[in-house]
Amino acid sequence: MQTFISKEKTVKEAIRLGLQSLNLSLNQVQIEVIQPESKGVLGMGAKDAIVKLSYELNEQPNAPNPIVVNVAKDNQVEREDMALDQFLSYIESSDQALDDDRLDTEEIDTNDFYDHASLKGKAWIKDSTLHVKDSEKHTPSIHLTDGVHAKKDGKRIDKRVLFVSEKELITFDLEETFEKTEWSVKVINQDLAVELAIKPGVKHTRQLKDTAPSHQVKIESTEKVELHQTVTAVEIKQQLADLSVQYGIFEEVIHEALNTFEGGTFIIAEGKAATDGKDGWLEKMVATDVLDLSKENDDLAAVDYRERKKLPTVEKGQIIAIIHDPIEGKPGVNVHGKEVAPRLAKQLHVKTQKGTLLLEDRIIANENGRPYIEQRGQYVKTKVLPQMVHNGDVDLGSGNIEFRGDIEIKGEVKEGMKIQSGGHVEIHQTVNGATIHAQKSIRINGSVNASDVSAGSHVDVEMQHLLESIYQKSERMYIMLKQIFKSKEFKTSSYKDTSVTSLILLLKEKRFGNLPKEIEKFNQLVEQEQAVLIDEEWLKLVEQLKHVFFKIPQVDISLVTFQQMIENMKSLIELSAIQNDQDVELMLKNALNSRLICAGDVTVTGRSCINTYIEADGFVEVKGILRGGHVFAGAGCNINEVGGRLGAKTIVRVPEDQKIRLGKVLEGTVIKIGDMQHIFEQSEMGVYARLNAEGDLQLH
Repeated sequence: MQTFISKEKTVKEAIRLGLQSLNLSLNQVQIEVIQPESKGVLGMGAKDAIVKLSYELNEQPNAPNPIVVNVAKDNQVEREDMALDQFLSYIESSDQALDDDRLDTEEIDTNDFYDHASLKGKAWIKDSTLHVKDSEKHTPSIHLTDGVHAKKDGKRIDKRVLFVSEKELITFDLEETFEKTEWSVKVINQDLAVELAIKPGVKHTRQLKDTAPSHQVKIESTEKVELHQTVTAVEIKQQLADLSVQYGIFEEVIHEALNTFEGGTFIIAEGKAATDGKDGWLEKMVATDVLDLSKENDDLAAVDYRERKKLPTVEKGQIIAIIHDPIEGKPGVNVHGKEVAPRLAKQLHVKTQKGTLLLEDRIIANENGRPYIEQRGQYVKTKVLPQMVHNGDVDLGSGNIEFRGDIEIKGEVKEGMKIQSGGHVEIHQTVNGATIHAQKSIRINGSVNASDVSAGSHVDVEMQHLLESIYQKSERMYIMLKQIFKSKEFKTSSYKDTSVTSLILLLKEKRFGNLPKEIEKFNQLVEQEQAVLIDEEWLKLVEQLKHVFFKIPQVDISLVTFQQMIENMKSLIELSAIQNDQDVELMLKNALNSRLICAGDVTVTGRSCINTYIEADGFVEVKGILRGGHVFAGAGCNINEVGGRLGAKTIVRVPEDQKIRLGKVLEGTVIKIGDMQHIFEQSEMGVYARLNAEGDLQLH
């Protein structure tokens, strides 16, 4: 009898494949279940089914079974003339199984059915070569897996399963594939570097796995991946030459890129960047910013808010600043071998105004007062602002006070009076029914009653908008003028001798009808504000606009003069765009029925703030009680007690990204954070309001 072992996931499948491989029917074989299938526990310890098919030697099958295990001598059950469905029923009801130590599905040499010392009837793979030992009882067979093809005596075999013998020459063809190298070279970073992007070429080869001697052998292969670049360093260097790259080539990086499995991008050439110089700069020799003592002291309780801020001052002849010349940079070289010029270091342009003068590289104070330095890019303006001290009250006897510099009022500001300052304002006593406006900070040591106080506005907003509109229209007019003078039609026309001024007036009438009204309104606003405008250029621009657009009789100007006026507009727009210093603050003791506006912080240091409107771009702090009124705090707020006991409506509002801290909140108080609102229906303590990540209002 010949035997054949078949292994599959189920007994049914093992029998079917065995019969198919032997090309026999069920009644031509005897079946023994060596091992029923087992699912194991939670997928662990699962076993395939193993069956043994026995058949007479004279009935030679055409092909062996591809899956082979050892033959067990125990539990042999022969069921002759049993139909397949009957046999499967028998298997399903059988509880016969082998112990794990009696079956080795990987190695066949432990079979007691055969002589342990003999390799007869077995085949195996060693060093990618098939070895076979013939036997009278058993014909070895092999099963070819994917990627493996066999030749028998030099002829290709299409079958995946075949019997083998010592007399036959069985060789194997293993699949071999290639992936071509993908690569590109490009110049980047403004010709200062060359980048090689490479996806490596690889060779996929297979080699046979060694197997132990067995009656039936599965011929499996393993894949081996080798680097197989289809580009060479010579080709990459030729590409560099085609791109005119000749400087800073890294040959070792090219070698590295060609010998890496990962691929990626590599910098294979690099130029030398130019070393930029240093622009001219201003070295300040005196303090120009207001000193805030609260920022120097961690213990805010110890700060005397009446003495919180100190204004810097200089004396005549004192050095305010030193001007340093620019330092030139060093040239570089790009990957094409060409010089790369460094960025041109810019000179510092300094304009000294009232109270300052320039001596060689030094800016000197020519008056006593507060130093003022304003810088935008490489343009610097310096001046010394005078300081005005008014020893009495501001009333009908003194008149309104308008001053370009800082103002200090020793007394009170009476009803109906007005103070305007281009700098800081300090008032030692009470403000009643007055209007106070300063471009810098305001400090009021007394109370503010029924008054309008604003701090930090740099230039009138309407004035800025008008100037921007006039500048844009004048710029367009200048471009038109250049096109007119360059055109052949104009040069050959009867108008070729027309003056620039005449063309400006013509364009003003035909193309820019609203421009004259805007200029007139702008000039009026500047003249109204001139007492507190720090920069004299505003008044100079007014004279230029009158001279160009309204001068009677006309005075011819050049195109260069018109361009210079436009440049002056641009300079003033840039200067007015400089927002108020972060140090701008409005600080007062108490407030009643007043309006307080500030581009920075607002601080009420006393006991009460009653029925007052507060609008601050910065932080609002009320150390006492806030009753009635409306507060908007752009940077959040901290209020000790808020709300009206007699029903006075109090609203506290901040942007959506800010927070509200309230020590005590009375019933009826309204708080708003962004679009979210909350009305307190009862008094609460210790409220910390903000929006969470989902945009919901949280109070604690």
